Amino acid sequence: INAEYGEKYAIYIEKKSLKDVILPGTHDSATYTLSAKSSIARNQEIPKELGYLRYVFGIGYGITHIIAKWGKAQGKNIKEQLNDGIRYLDLRVVYRDSAKTHYSVHGLYGQS
Repeated sequence: INAEYGEKYAIYIEKKSLKDVILPGTHDSATYTLSAKSSIARNQEIPKELGYLRYVFGIGYGITHIIAKWGKAQGKNIKEQLNDGIRYLDLRVVYRDSAKTHYSVHGLYGQS
């Protein structure tokens, strides 16, 4: 799949309804920024006890490292994904009152 996907296959899909077209997409598209330095996101399906361990001396980095490895579904940024031909993005976005901005999220907060 590449950026010419639509152009290359236009003749096959131009008269089809959307339900009959396969769009290449990525799961958790904005997780490429997750790292062990990311903050644990609130209201995620992470046991609160595991979240508390982050604040215990010497354990925090290890816990977020594990969560980041589990939560990071993409290694390319959005522009790179689109340039590779991806046409459907699964974006999970939250608004953090404390920072007054939006963040990507999947277990951890990504970049704003």
